[in-house]
Amino acid sequence: MPYPASMIHLQVEGLTCASCVASAEAALAAVPGVSSAAVSLAEQAAFVEGNPDSAALIAALRRAGHAARLADSIGVPHGDAGVVGGRSRPRPWFWLWIALGFVVAALGMSEMTGLRAGSLWSAWLQCALTVALLSAAMRPVLLPGARALLRLRPEMNALVGIGMATAFTVSLAQLLRGHVEHLHFESAALIIAFVLLGRALESRASAAGAAAFRALSRQLPTEAQVIRGGQRVTVVANELHVRDLLCVRAGESIAADGTIESGRSSVDEAWLTGESLPRDCGPGDAVRAGSVNQLGELRVRVSAIGGESHLGRVIEALRTAGRRKTPIERTCDRVAAVFTPLVLLLALGTLVVWWVLRDASVAMEHMVAVLLVACPCSLGLATPAAVTAALGRAARLGLIVRDPAAFEAAAVARHVVLDKTGTLTTGLPVVERVVATSGSSETEVLALAAALEAGSLHPYGVAVCAAAAAALATKSLPSASEVVTHPGNGVEGTIEGRKLRLGRGAWARGVESASLLDAAASELAQRGLGLAWLQSDGQVLGLVSFQAALRNDAVETVSRLHASGLQVHLLSGDHAAAVRHVASAVGIRDSQAGLAPEAKLAALRGLAGGAIMVGDGINDGPALAAASVGVAVHGSADVARAAGAVICLRPGLLVVPQFVELSRATRRVIRQNLVGAFAYNLLALPTAMGVWGFVLSPALAALAMSGSCLFLLGNSLRLARWR
Repeated sequence: MPYPASMIHLQVEGLTCASCVASAEAALAAVPGVSSAAVSLAEQAAFVEGNPDSAALIAALRRAGHAARLADSIGVPHGDAGVVGGRSRPRPWFWLWIALGFVVAALGMSEMTGLRAGSLWSAWLQCALTVALLSAAMRPVLLPGARALLRLRPEMNALVGIGMATAFTVSLAQLLRGHVEHLHFESAALIIAFVLLGRALESRASAAGAAAFRALSRQLPTEAQVIRGGQRVTVVANELHVRDLLCVRAGESIAADGTIESGRSSVDEAWLTGESLPRDCGPGDAVRAGSVNQLGELRVRVSAIGGESHLGRVIEALRTAGRRKTPIERTCDRVAAVFTPLVLLLALGTLVVWWVLRDASVAMEHMVAVLLVACPCSLGLATPAAVTAALGRAARLGLIVRDPAAFEAAAVARHVVLDKTGTLTTGLPVVERVVATSGSSETEVLALAAALEAGSLHPYGVAVCAAAAAALATKSLPSASEVVTHPGNGVEGTIEGRKLRLGRGAWARGVESASLLDAAASELAQRGLGLAWLQSDGQVLGLVSFQAALRNDAVETVSRLHASGLQVHLLSGDHAAAVRHVASAVGIRDSQAGLAPEAKLAALRGLAGGAIMVGDGINDGPALAAASVGVAVHGSADVARAAGAVICLRPGLLVVPQFVELSRATRRVIRQNLVGAFAYNLLALPTAMGVWGFVLSPALAALAMSGSCLFLLGNSLRLARWR
């Protein structure tokens, strides 16, 4: 079962950021009987293990500010029905608020720096725009921050809310007294703009996580044909039962796990294994839900459905991977948990001390200066500003980075895991070599093979026809008649009165010795190449070998990754010989073959020090989600694109080492920004408190804060020019 019997699955409303997730998890963990609790921002859901009362869990979440209910189902949906939804992408007006924030900041800073004189209309315009921005920040920031303060659990929302409120309140008081200078609306506007920008990035990442489940669900048909009461009937796929007998026609997807009772065919299991070649199967062979029957009709006895199926376990692996938390997700809340009460205590202490030493006016001025100078803009900018610049540079490299945490994770990762089919190789086979006996020629063997495969959709058939078209140029192929496909063996037909067979092993070779080709066949098989034999009336004419073509930049990519100090691994669902051949060709020493999605996931988790997973297939989805960073190459399946934190928009693999190098540069800039931000606060706070005997006015405090922000922005923008 994908979910343990003791797991409770709740749908949670009002999750908007990592702070909400932390608050919800803390509330659930405090309920008696809970052994562990994980909250998924992408799924808007909570997963609780243990034996707590579900009503107590819902009540705890309600006290934390989140409505919740028991989830209706934990099974696997078919098609798009019933898929657990994530948060939607930001609406267009969301970006308008961010733009308005920068407009207010530009107006205020231009007056503060003397570029233009302040005016009453400009001051009221800044005030009006800031009020609008505060209303936009009310639900996602101010209300959660207020609730956190009331619960005595301050987090980043509380810290940001205090900065917004202080800057706006002091500015409004100044404006109401008729002053148009030394206003601080730009401080509040900058805080709101960058907070909303961060929330937009989080929303994009969580919406992408929900897309992974929708993409997986589309592997299953919405309807299936079964034999009931001796009649073939069509039923909704969700209504299938174990022991039902499925009728799967050629071209249809298999709706449930099961065992073939009758019929022979080739089954496309690319979503499961990543192997582009179909698997030949017959009575007694197991098949998986989501696989595609390519040839004759199959009768399949259902053995597992819903969450118990193989696809259900893959979905659960993807969900489990998505619940993992990285240290970067907790950094802001840990800092805020200490910084917020510290700033409040310092401000209160400053008020009391200066009230005693001087008077209320001076005390209030110092207190406001402390709150403004400690505004979290510099702390909030340290990472987002660098990440925003890095996102733009990555986009110009042909990369979409959907989770900003991927930069930090890639910078410290010690391993890179590569898939074979579709990643290191192009995915489809090509003819590698044609070998003919002494009585025939390579051109003849290729022409006869292409004639038999004319119109075939089998990957080998397509490869043979493409090779023949290139080699024979203007020459026409002979005409084949009475062509019959034998699933699992090959194809036979008549050409110019000769009976020919093209296919595998003894079926195509017949009983006559092919000793002249045995040595070549053995050597090709050891290299992991696929073989197809051609015979005419029992006499072997030759053989054709196939290989998956390497990407042009595969060798250089692996070399650059090694040069970067990374350990490179090859994990594939393909057979061992083919995997060893590709690993040797590109220079990878560690390779594993025959891995199903769960085995690939286990191998990935066994790598200590963080791993970057690069893949393209549906079978790579759980590994892409579980890796420190998942990279979906150009042309990837929907599930791979949805599970990956990074998507390649251009063909080729060289963007992978480029992304690693950009991530390391981004991490250096973030570290510089964080050091600068903390150094600024360590210097600015005592100054605002009057420790050095210098009175820092609120205007200068706001200017100092804005200056620190500009410094961090300038440092971060270096990434936009990174090479």
